[in-house]
Amino acid sequence: MDIAGLLIREEWVHCLPVFPYSSKGEVGDEANSLPQELALKFVMWNDNFLERFELDRGWPNLASYREHVHTAEELAQELRAFLGEDTPVRLGLWATELQGHEVWELPHES
Repeated sequence: MDIAGLLIREEWVHCLPVFPYSSKGEVGDEANSLPQELALKFVMWNDNFLERFELDRGWPNLASYREHVHTAEELAQELRAFLGEDTPVRLGLWATELQGHEVWELPHES
């Protein structure tokens, strides 16, 4: 697969939620070449999602959702700093439900 960039998204399992994607939109397996400290931050971010987000209700409150998005944006910046400007990093956050309703203040992809 030709790697066009890296995608950060929530996953329903304990994992490193950073995946390479191709120019054709194909998504590969976990990006295992990150520094251990950075990879652990992503795993902890996803574990926090697993603990707080409920499939049938979403986030328990707006503060939890905002914290989740803010942390994802900070981690994306750390990843960009590690990779350099030549590798695009996208946020593919899909967990946008709040107490059974959609939240429309999604972060911008870059």
